[in-house]
Amino acid sequence: MKQRAITAGIITLIFIPLLLFNVLLIPFKIFIGLLAMIAVYELIRMFEREKEVHWLAKVAIFFFTAGFYVIVGNLWENDPNILISDLSMDISLILLPAILILFTLSVFIPNFGGKSLGLGLLIIIYVGLGLGSLAILRVLGSRYVVYLLLTTVSTDTFAFLFGIKFGKHKMAPTISPKKSWEGAIAGTILGTTLGSLFGILYFVFPEGTILNPTGSMTILDGITTLGNSQTFPSHPIMWQHVLIIIPITLLISIFGQLGDLFASKLKRTYEIKDFGSIFPGHGGVLDRFDSVIFSGMFLVFIFKVMSILWPVA
Repeated sequence: MKQRAITAGIITLIFIPLLLFNVLLIPFKIFIGLLAMIAVYELIRMFEREKEVHWLAKVAIFFFTAGFYVIVGNLWENDPNILISDLSMDISLILLPAILILFTLSVFIPNFGGKSLGLGLLIIIYVGLGLGSLAILRVLGSRYVVYLLLTTVSTDTFAFLFGIKFGKHKMAPTISPKKSWEGAIAGTILGTTLGSLFGILYFVFPEGTILNPTGSMTILDGITTLGNSQTFPSHPIMWQHVLIIIPITLLISIFGQLGDLFASKLKRTYEIKDFGSIFPGHGGVLDRFDSVIFSGMFLVFIFKVMSILWPVA
């Protein structure tokens, strides 16, 4: 437990300045990109418990995962005032060549068959899209990453605490025996509450501060005009924003837990305790970011849909 706390403290000390200061936007992208490459290594090593992956296939998987991360994360963008509608997410630019190359490799590499091909695509999409989503949220503004982390981390924390004390009904006994419905429900309620309060009461952060450089009223400002006044399109109607933010936060909490269960199923399938050991007491990159990967992809998706249907002028 002591080692776990020390590691968490070190991660926090590294992550907070990278997250909050725009001058460190590029180092943040590089840091998350390095974590993505470590995550690829963790998954390949896990899959190799069954069968070795040819070195050419490994190179292709690393390369195309990096490509997904760069394109989805819009790593060339450094404008702190950019809107999500201005960001490109055309993953076909990397998905099509990835499929062509991997399919070609499956022809010429004897042990790179259907299952190995599917696992390669899983790595590329899971890691590239997942951590790329975290990068794109940081490009849009640190407040979106804080919102995401506040919701997922508080959900995980309260689910764990309530599950230990009150958990009686197993949620997924064959995948993660320690998780209970009581813990999941408590985590969802409290995670949704804290995340929603941050998103709704965003105006308490003064304009020009690190978390609110543009004077936004809620977390939806700059994303969509849904819930805004028709007379004054830039002015949110607070009760309508409340009715939008709470369901979104609820789904972030739920998807975070599903991401945790998905990672647990992978570990259970390949009979490993942790994906890696880069974070002493915590495990590997995917052990720490499994919830964020799922919830981050959902948040980017819902933000993009809202920006298309109800765009900011």
